Amino acid sequence: MGDTTFTHLGCDIKHRSRKAMQGCPYGPHRPSSPRAAQTAAKILSHQHRQHEVTLAKQRKLQQKATAKAMRLQRSSTTTSQSGNSIFTPEISSFNKHQRRQQITAIGMEAVATVAVLVGIFLTIHSTYIPGISCLALGGLGWWQGTRLLLRSPHINTVRSSLASHAPAHDSTLHDSENLPLLSLTPEVIPASGVATFSQVQDILPHPEPAQEPSLPYIKNSIKAILTRKATGQRADCQVFTCIDVETTGPDPSQHRVCEVGAVKFSGDGTVLDEFSTLIRCPGSTTEAREMHQIQDVDLVEAPLPDDVWREVVSFLQGSIVVAHNFDHVGDFIASECQRANIPLPQLVGLCTFLEARRHLEGSAFTLSAMHRSATGTWRGDSHHALGDARATKDVLMWLITSCPDTLWISIPTPLPSSGISVEQRCRITPRAFQPGETSLAGIIKALPHSPTPRVGDPQAVVSYSELLSDCLKDERLTRTETILLASAVSRTGLTGTQLRTVHLTAWKSTFPDYQEKDIHTSRINEMRRTASHLGLTDIVEDLNRRFGEPNPNVDLTGLPLKGMRFGFLGSSDAIIKLRTTAETYGAPTVKVITKTVQWVAADNCNGQSRSHLSARKYGISIIDVNTAAVLLNDIITRHEQERLDHEELLRAELRQMERQRQDRDADVRHTWRTSELPDRKL
Repeated sequence: MGDTTFTHLGCDIKHRSRKAMQGCPYGPHRPSSPRAAQTAAKILSHQHRQHEVTLAKQRKLQQKATAKAMRLQRSSTTTSQSGNSIFTPEISSFNKHQRRQQITAIGMEAVATVAVLVGIFLTIHSTYIPGISCLALGGLGWWQGTRLLLRSPHINTVRSSLASHAPAHDSTLHDSENLPLLSLTPEVIPASGVATFSQVQDILPHPEPAQEPSLPYIKNSIKAILTRKATGQRADCQVFTCIDVETTGPDPSQHRVCEVGAVKFSGDGTVLDEFSTLIRCPGSTTEAREMHQIQDVDLVEAPLPDDVWREVVSFLQGSIVVAHNFDHVGDFIASECQRANIPLPQLVGLCTFLEARRHLEGSAFTLSAMHRSATGTWRGDSHHALGDARATKDVLMWLITSCPDTLWISIPTPLPSSGISVEQRCRITPRAFQPGETSLAGIIKALPHSPTPRVGDPQAVVSYSELLSDCLKDERLTRTETILLASAVSRTGLTGTQLRTVHLTAWKSTFPDYQEKDIHTSRINEMRRTASHLGLTDIVEDLNRRFGEPNPNVDLTGLPLKGMRFGFLGSSDAIIKLRTTAETYGAPTVKVITKTVQWVAADNCNGQSRSHLSARKYGISIIDVNTAAVLLNDIITRHEQERLDHEELLRAELRQMERQRQDRDADVRHTWRTSELPDRKL
């Protein structure tokens, strides 16, 4: 019996560990050292001893109850007081204590009935607090009276009550144990007066076991695995959708999804579609907010959950759904679909975490560690839903392409898209800004790229286009302007594909001469730099093809006066030197004074030449050479300091990333197993 109990306890601990492992947002964990394994063994042994003590106490209580029941049974056969019993004459023997219990119970039920009636009367007449108090008192009285009545009747009722209130007693009984006849009616009492547990169990009340709530996603999904055994379903011939979510907390029943990202691709790695958006579900815990960096203010303009999840379910259909820690992601999807009352079709799921452990030897199987093995680089966009989905795609493709044997899907290909259809696609608010990004190209890359256009917010799109045109008037983008544009990207509600079109239009307006054959080298470099900053790789490749690759020795960041127009009037050496300095740092040569000139430096500030008169006409300040030199020096110095600060910030980030890479590389050693592990060893 002890072995059986110990085995049962071990299974219970394993079950609870697996459930905790499924709900963990960081993925399952196992003891990683002999000390951790010894600690787990001590805990198991301690719980086993506690369980044995509990069983001993239960057996002792059962023996007392059995002895008391036998005494009552003997007294019922020697005395006959049928006229004073509220039950049938055959089982009407009670002692004084039992009669006192019955009278007390009947009195409590009578008082409880009166209290309930008074409570109903007071509640109807809007006296809520006294009415609720009377109802509560009545309910307590009924409960106590019923409990006393259940304890006072014949031994059959006593035994049945004991079985129903303490079902743990039955777990200590076996078919081989003989029990006294406590709950068998006279019609089924055998001649021996003793019955086995199998004869008694059909009569004893058995409460229904508590059922764990089942989520529709788990219910309507089929778990697939990557196997090296040929099944007729090659992994590189399937269509997959990698999905990831960012949540307000770890519990699907209490917390919500605040961001979702998904990537659909074919087995050869070709991306077919992407989807990503923030969701209007504020209220993240402090731990969750520190992890995904999503603030409640970021969700104000995000779409509602019902609209998002209807499109997500439609996006998943017709493909194998893949996630790193599939159960955790699936539970949250199920919970959200339950709240939105969205039916889920049958889906085929795949977990890259379990597949990595099935086929690889290693000490770390987190998404970052697996992505490091797959690509050779550490990620900088962890806990970004679309970034995690893309990383999961990279891991899956690496498993498929680098496995020494051909990988197959264990179950048939998913059915074509059916069930949920989207008549009108929801508005999206993708999370664009990434810490450490210094160009719009990296920010646009973080957006979903989809062949399906989005309507977006027309007003926000117009505002973004105007802001971009204003920032490009000087034909360059500063870091401050980049941050300002990045904060306005999400409000447009457009995909990265659409925003690249907006950037292309703005770039062509800024550089209308880009198709000319004779362009100065500095102009070409400025065109190339701005196009690269905006993520226009096609333009950069076209310029490189037409004019050659850029000179790596040219400093494209050292033009602080680019786009600024200054006038220089006079022929003195100071004016000539000042003009040369301005042109060296990017200021264009001004031959005619127009209203776009910021100020004019002159040997004679009171001159009456045409240029002097034009400057006065447009209200442009005419300053002396010394003042102009100070202004130019301030602009150049301020720009150089910003550039140095920015470079130092980048170097610090690179040093930190290098330290993290070295620390992580020490733990990442993934090698292929000679054969895949079975499910029971995962």
